[in-house]
Amino acid sequence: MMLALDSASREDPAAVADALNAFVNAPPGTRLEYNDVVSRLGLEGAATFFDGVASQFSASSDAEYRLIAFRAFDCKGIALSALGRRSDALSAWSEAVERAAGLRETNPAEVARALFNKAAMLGKLDRFQEAIVVYDQVIDTFGSSVDPAARYEAVTAISGKAGCLIRLRHPGEGVRVGMLLARYEGDEDPRIQAHLREQGIRARLIRRLGRVRRHW
Repeated sequence: MMLALDSASREDPAAVADALNAFVNAPPGTRLEYNDVVSRLGLEGAATFFDGVASQFSASSDAEYRLIAFRAFDCKGIALSALGRRSDALSAWSEAVERAAGLRETNPAEVARALFNKAAMLGKLDRFQEAIVVYDQVIDTFGSSVDPAARYEAVTAISGKAGCLIRLRHPGEGVRVGMLLARYEGDEDPRIQAHLREQGIRARLIRRLGRVRRHW
């Protein structure tokens, strides 16, 4: 079941409070739908809404409520990132990851995505060593997952880690990590195949640019 929100007001504290109250009192199984919340409350309102949901459910020991808190922190991170509040987004994804321990088997793709988002944000903040540690968690935990969506996050994490190594001026190591993508060449997931094609094109452009620079 998707949470229905009143679309009459955007960025309105009263509308956010009403939406939060509606969600807290909604029937079990009601899902947090990021796009729906943002379209009705705007990014600022959505960030406040997801923060309120996380606060309501984060202390619970109930498995369903822990999942709700995890999703709320994850969605909060996405909204804050879209607002350009990178440090706050990182904090939200860190909170999500802290609540992911019991969800890796039941919700692998969501956990892998939250970890990837945390790593990517660390990279955007130029915290490359820390980003590599988190990318490794995605790769090691989900690289062989039977869930194709989780496996996709691991594949993109390989590319993210390679990019961090290159930014740290370890191009050789970055290339070696990037070569790990080859193990997924036979993967049947179309998103993984699209990513491999994109990375192959990018690698060829980088090599070509390198040759041009040597001639300057």
